[in-house]
Amino acid sequence: MAQALTSARPTDNAQKIKLINVGNVRDINRIPNDVVEYYISLADSQIDGILTEMYEVPLRKCAHGEWRLKIDLNEYNQVVEVSSAANLVPGDEIIIRDDAAGVEDPPNVVQEVLDQFNFTLYNPTTNFFTADSARVIRIAFPPPINQISARYACSFIYDKYFAAENSPNVSTYGKELRKIAMQQLNDILNGR
Repeated sequence: MAQALTSARPTDNAQKIKLINVGNVRDINRIPNDVVEYYISLADSQIDGILTEMYEVPLRKCAHGEWRLKIDLNEYNQVVEVSSAANLVPGDEIIIRDDAAGVEDPPNVVQEVLDQFNFTLYNPTTNFFTADSARVIRIAFPPPINQISARYACSFIYDKYFAAENSPNVSTYGKELRKIAMQQLNDILNGR
C-alpha cells in the first residue's frame, strides 16, 4: 500500500531507482495512525454486521498457538525463550500463564523476535514464571478474520486517498480487495 501512495524522484534524472525502494514505509504525514485505526474499526464493524446472522458478534480473540517456557522469566530475565518462536511476529498478542501457581500476566505484545527461540515483550512481566509449569499463549481472532479486516480497511484507505486523485472515485485495487474479503466472508457463512 505504501508504494501506491508514495511518489518520489531521484535528484539526478539520469539515475534509475527501483520501485521497491520507494515508499516501503507508510508516510505518517499522508496517512496518520488515527485514520488507519478508524478504517480498521469500520472494517471490523462491517465484518460483525455480515456475520451477525449466524455468529455471536463482536468476535472474540481465542488461543492460536501455545508454547512452553524454556527458561524462567523474572525481573532479571525479560527475554522470553520458548521451544520455537518461528510462528510469532512483532505485534502478536500473548498471555503468559503459570498453571501450577495459578498466576497469569495481563495480555502483552511481542516487541521483537530475536531468533528462532527468543523474543522480547513491550511491557515487562509482573510475575515470576518457571519453565516447569508456565506457557505462552498467542491470542488472535480466528483466521481469516484478520485478513478480511485488513483487506477491507486497506480498500477503504485506497478509495479515500488513491482514488480521490483519479476518476472514477473508486480504485480498482480497492474493489478487488473488497471482492476477496467478501468471498472469504461468504466462505465462513457457508461453513467452509
